[in-house]
Formats: sequence, structure tokens, C-alpha cells
Amino acid sequence: MDIFNGLPDDVLVKILSFVPTKVAVSTSILSKRWEFLWMWLPRLDFGSPKTDLLAFLNTCQYDKEEEVGLVDFIDKKLPLHRAPFLAMYVCWKFLMNVGMKTYFHVRHLETRQREGKSLQDILSICPVLDDLSVICSVHQDVKEFTIIVPSLQSLTLFIENCEVFDGYVIDTPLKYLKLEDVHEEEHYCLLKKMPKLREAYVDVQLDDLKSLIGSITSVKRLNHMFREKSKILGQLLKDSPNLRVLNIFKVQGHVTLSTGVDCWNQPISVPECLLESLQIFNLSHYFGKQQDLDFVVYILKNACHLKTATILADEPEHLVPNLKELTLSPRASSTCQLSIRCGLGSERS
Repeated sequence: MDIFNGLPDDVLVKILSFVPTKVAVSTSILSKRWEFLWMWLPRLDFGSPKTDLLAFLNTCQYDKEEEVGLVDFIDKKLPLHRAPFLAMYVCWKFLMNVGMKTYFHVRHLETRQREGKSLQDILSICPVLDDLSVICSVHQDVKEFTIIVPSLQSLTLFIENCEVFDGYVIDTPLKYLKLEDVHEEEHYCLLKKMPKLREAYVDVQLDDLKSLIGSITSVKRLNHMFREKSKILGQLLKDSPNLRVLNIFKVQGHVTLSTGVDCWNQPISVPECLLESLQIFNLSHYFGKQQDLDFVVYILKNACHLKTATILADEPEHLVPNLKELTLSPRASSTCQLSIRCGLGSERS
């Protein structure tokens, strides 16, 4: 114990960050100095199963003569906490059932959803929440959910192939949106206008998400994970007139020599973002297929204000066709710097 007492507080907090939250909190009984150290942890996870709640409380320092539960513990201790991130998983439904006060201090929340209605119940007691992550995994009966948080600025939403899923509604003035919707069955996606949205990460399985397209018109940085047979890329460019940075990736695990940017359908008219605003373009997993070449050449030929274009090829240079054609392709911007990086470290400009 003397060894630990000789360490500075920031080192002790670092050590506590590697143990479960309930263990970190239990150290508060060691001494006056340790009583508040856990409150500086950068992340708290109160995701204990219901059967473990009493065991968790028994490790925490509180007046045992008072019949206080987990909710009372959080009510008393969490307002004193200095950490910027709060993670709560499986005990949300329990907390909602027993009654829970409004948490004005909760600004960052990560949750795995099992029921859609409970999500909005949770959000309704977090009036200053500005960062939310929601995960809907396989075998979870979510069905549908709604996110309405006027204070929310950042949203990460991951939707797998849930057994039963109808759709979702997002009505919040976001600045950052990460949407990974890989549910393969038809479902609704209603995203209200997001006039303050500056950055978006889009990975969607279905093309028919019209409200998604209409909600990102103000985005300046777009990260798009393209999938085979998807036709959404052209529409994203068309409806993002203020776009400055475009990053295109291939779905991990689906990258082979036979796949390229086969989701690309050249628009009838040149998107406004290419003519007026796009400055940085990055493409990963370039294989030199004709579709790949056509897409990159189209960007270079029409992006009038492009400053840099970086093309990353997984294969060595001698295995990537059409590199010469790509290097010599016309560019609308006379100041554009084209960098092509191939496997094994080779690079050409």
C-alpha cells in the first residue's frame, strides 16, 4: 500500500482505469485520499447484471443503515464525478422501473438497446446529453426506436440484422453523425433536417433511405463505406453541396481483386460540391478495375477546387492495372496533388 501512496494521483487514476468500475469504486474505503480518486476515471461502466447489483453496492461506500439502492448511489455520487464519459448497458430497464431522477450532468452516453421505447425514456432524463452511441445487435428485439434530444451534437448508431426491426426516427440538430445501418430487410429511416451537420460517416445496406440523403445537405466532411451493388454514392454527392472532404472506403472483409467501385453511377449533371467546394479526396482499396478508374477520373476531371487526391491500393504496383491512365488523367484543378500509394510501400504522383 505504501508503494501506491507514493504515486501521483494521475498515475493512480490510470491504474484504476484498468479495473472494473465496481472495483475502482471500492478503493474509496482505503483512505481519505482514495475516497475520491475513482471520480476522475475517464469512463464509468455501471453495466452490472441485476443479480450483481447488490454485490456492486456492497463494494461502494455509503450509509448501510439507509436502504439505498443503485439509483440512490448514482444520484449521490455521480454529480461529483469529473469524468466526461458515462457508459450504462444492461441495468437501464431496472433503473427506469424503480424511478430515476433527471441527470443534468450526463453528457456522454453509450447504450446497447433491447427495447426501443426504453431508449427515449432514458434520453428524456438526460436534458444536456450531447454525445450518444446506440447499438442494436443481432438477437435483440428492438423493433423500432426514436431519438429526440435537442441538445445532442454527436450520434453514433449501429444497427445489425436484428430479428425484428421496423425502423427508426432521429430528430436532433447533430453536428456529427455516424450511421452504420446494415439491416438487410426493408425498414423505414426518418431523419429530420440537420442544418448544423458538419461530418457524417455513412454505411448503409439499403439504397432507399431518402430521408438520410435529405438530412446531410450541410455536411462538409463525408466518410462513406461503399458496398457492392449500392447506388447511394452518387446521390450523396449530389445532395452535399458544401462538401470539402470525401473519404471512400470498402467494407472490411469484402475487399477482393474482383470488387471495385461498382456502386458508382455517373450523375447526369456534375454535383455542385465538385464544382464549388471539394478540396480533399481519399479512396481506399483501389484495384484498378475500370469502375475504379472511371470513378476517380470523374472526380479529378470535375473537382475544380481539389487540393489533394490520395488513392490507396492494397496490391503492389505491378499488380494494379490502369495506373498510368490514372496518373495522366485530366484534372479540373491545376493545383491538385495526386498521390497513389500501392502495397509494399511503393508510391507515385
